Amino acid sequence: MELDDIVMHWTYCYHVTFETNLASICQSHILYPAQSLLKQANRHDFLRRRRARNLPLRVEGRDILIRNQYPLAPESLDLGATGTLEEYVECLNSYVYFWPGTASGPVDDGIRMFYRTNGTPSLVIRIPTCALINANQASSVYVSTCNTGAAWTAQGLRSRRGPEVFQPFDEFSEHPANIHEICFAGRVCLPEQTGYSISLSGPWRTLCGQSRH
Repeated sequence: MELDDIVMHWTYCYHVTFETNLASICQSHILYPAQSLLKQANRHDFLRRRRARNLPLRVEGRDILIRNQYPLAPESLDLGATGTLEEYVECLNSYVYFWPGTASGPVDDGIRMFYRTNGTPSLVIRIPTCALINANQASSVYVSTCNTGAAWTAQGLRSRRGPEVFQPFDEFSEHPANIHEICFAGRVCLPEQTGYSISLSGPWRTLCGQSRH
């Protein structure tokens, strides 16, 4: 897939997190996968363990809250003959995720995630798709056609999941409309065009000018 194809269809990418994480994000201008944060906080017990609740961490003197994996219902997962829940959780924790969208907002699952807060206010980060990918050209970019962090049973069939649901961006040949998630293996650098808000409709403030490491 060519970058122009996805940019024409999905002009923005959205990352949903918690408002309490804003200070850390403004300081570094980097989004880290859960795997990195868990290791830095010495919470290796959750590297392969599904998070049933939001998990507070202390990383480099700052409080960070990692979202739960409650929608990943184990009883609704089809991981193939040899896949395990622990292996899939470890795989999920290695990526940074974005919901594709337009100026009006992300795809429906991104909206649902924003409002599923369990009492903790959400924060949404919005980045022009082209700027996001160009700022992370050294990173491996993947797309998926499903919500990789959720599973359900429909008409008796469980959700098929596993590492194979993450398709390399360059090898994806379907229509951009079929992309449900865009993710990066490892940390993500936030370009100067990055905006954030406590509402899906804005107003959007910029990270530009905030402190960096």
